[in-house]
Amino acid sequence: MSKNSRPVSNAKLASKRTGVKKITNVLYDYQWFIIAACWLVVLLLGAMGFQKYYTRRGESFSFVDGLYYALGLFALKNGTVLGLNSWMLELARWFAPFIVGLTGYKTLALLYAEQFKLLKLHRIKNHTVICGVGRKGILWTKVMLARGEQVVVIEKNTTNDNLQICKELGAMVLVGDATKIELLNKTGIVRAKYLITLCGDDNTNIDIAMRARSLQGNIRHTPLTCLVHIIDSRLCALLLKHEFEHDLAGIFRLAFFNIYDAGARAILRNYPLSSPDTNLQETIPQLLLIGFNQLGQSIIGNVAQQYREKVAASERRIRITIVDQNAEQQVQYFTDIYPFIKEVCDITAYQIPYDSPRFYEGSFSYDNSGKIAITAVYICLDDDSQNIRVALFLLHHFRQQQIPVIVKMAHESGISTLLQKETGSQSLNEQLHCFALYDRTCTPDTLIYGTREIIAQAIHEQYIRDAYARGETPQTNPSMVPWDQLPDSLKESSRAQTDQIGLKLHTIGYGIAPMIGWSDGIPTFTDDEIERLAKMEHERWYNERMKAGWKFCNGPKSIERKEHPDLVAWDELNNETKEKDRSPVCEMPMFLAKVGLTIYRLKDKPETKLDIQKENV
Repeated sequence: MSKNSRPVSNAKLASKRTGVKKITNVLYDYQWFIIAACWLVVLLLGAMGFQKYYTRRGESFSFVDGLYYALGLFALKNGTVLGLNSWMLELARWFAPFIVGLTGYKTLALLYAEQFKLLKLHRIKNHTVICGVGRKGILWTKVMLARGEQVVVIEKNTTNDNLQICKELGAMVLVGDATKIELLNKTGIVRAKYLITLCGDDNTNIDIAMRARSLQGNIRHTPLTCLVHIIDSRLCALLLKHEFEHDLAGIFRLAFFNIYDAGARAILRNYPLSSPDTNLQETIPQLLLIGFNQLGQSIIGNVAQQYREKVAASERRIRITIVDQNAEQQVQYFTDIYPFIKEVCDITAYQIPYDSPRFYEGSFSYDNSGKIAITAVYICLDDDSQNIRVALFLLHHFRQQQIPVIVKMAHESGISTLLQKETGSQSLNEQLHCFALYDRTCTPDTLIYGTREIIAQAIHEQYIRDAYARGETPQTNPSMVPWDQLPDSLKESSRAQTDQIGLKLHTIGYGIAPMIGWSDGIPTFTDDEIERLAKMEHERWYNERMKAGWKFCNGPKSIERKEHPDLVAWDELNNETKEKDRSPVCEMPMFLAKVGLTIYRLKDKPETKLDIQKENV
């Protein structure tokens, strides 16, 4: 009995809280109707009360006269009457001033609500500043508010309808040019946790980020993470190396993102081309891509990167079929810009209009032997309605095969839900997958830390592999858990380690650049360079732990007591412990390769086509 009493009590309490919340929401939504009804009730009670009062005194007094007298109650007049009053008049006399005061308070709160919010900017901290209120800006505002974050929005266009939406959502809104230092200061940017720039111009977004960086002091308890949206995916790839600049490491984190590249990674993470254990010696994945726009190009680039190591080992290539109205020219231009794609992929281009009879013949889906050998289909056209038409055709075309069809949609919609639930058979339900690009990509978990998060996760995965090699287990080492289960403090430690990559490399005479190709292999460090980098990492980790209140102990480490046996100088560590720092240093070039970056000696930086294009611009 006692064992079940607490859950029942908690359930009842939760039910009561839900009921109270519903009532509170209803009262808030209809507050002005309720206030208007109160005015009417008081007016009627006052009119009837006055009529009854003067009738008792033998005077001729109509209901209209009562209404006139009742109106005076709201101005604190006509309330002084002699003799016995009716209960109606007594209620009206006392409630009229209350209703007037409540109405005045609500009116002032409505008129000055925005000003009251802006007063909070002087003491607000750990908040999010969003620049640009388009479709992505509204999504980010909703997401960050849902996370419990305070949000300040900057928008230059005073006629933007989304400004009112942001206010209704609960964000603080400033109208003006976000590139102005004075306006950025007004948002409390030096105390903010995130800055997200979503303006429609790449240069403007970068300008805002650089001005925000110039405002940061030498010490911050929490680094300002600046997420910069770059519309041009090629420019975004070129800018990635600047995320690791070391001048404000630990104070300012810069993360560039392109919605299509981030979307491509999310699509392939949720709907991979093949299973991770696919053996290219036995089975060669074959991708069918409909639409070779920015999203389609990003999918091909990410597929090539994912299969790079497998292709090198098997000497075979991924087969890719691209269908687009301008496929031949676009594929030629794409492979000229990114020549390493040819090292991994065999691409066949079909230049076919999407609404032509030739497209609906489906000849592009057959191989030379007349068989359908497609592994997965990705539909990436710009128009959602056209995506749906193509998806329905391919579902029918591939009805005999269990081929997954992934359809890009801009947002979650009724028609995408209908497609997945009402396709007519269980097998088709399993084949069709709708991916809402903006809804599923514009999320903090996907974008906030950008390439830094990918590298931080890779560092943690390497740590787990090394720990297993040393004979440790999750029972003896609590840090040996998947990234999603890792405490925030340890995640932040891996991110801080990533922050220092640019500084460490610069110290030993290296820089970071976009990867030209994969045929030259991954650069390696000398033994002396590894030792210097490992020592720097240990010193970073030592300072981080000491600042967090950790202390040295002779026994095993304890996360609860914040004790660790390695909190000593580098020279006092044994060789086995030093290997813990050497291992991630050796893998650093591989970590950077995961995000399309490579290292080079500062005296001989490689020149890429992207560099040449940027110089021409």
